[in-house]
Amino acid sequence: MGRDVTRRKKRKRKRRRRRRRKRRRKRKRRRGDNHIYGRKQTKNNI
Repeated sequence: MGRDVTRRKKRKRKRRRRRRRKRRRKRKRRRGDNHIYGRKQTKNNI
């Protein structure tokens, strides 16, 4: 037999691309902090 049995047919593997949604984390405001993170400061919170 001229056919080589040990060599199997290579199968193309379909690659599935999974996209994970990246959530941006809002910075928690500390109490007594004058700076409001992530938005324009309108109020002076003490």
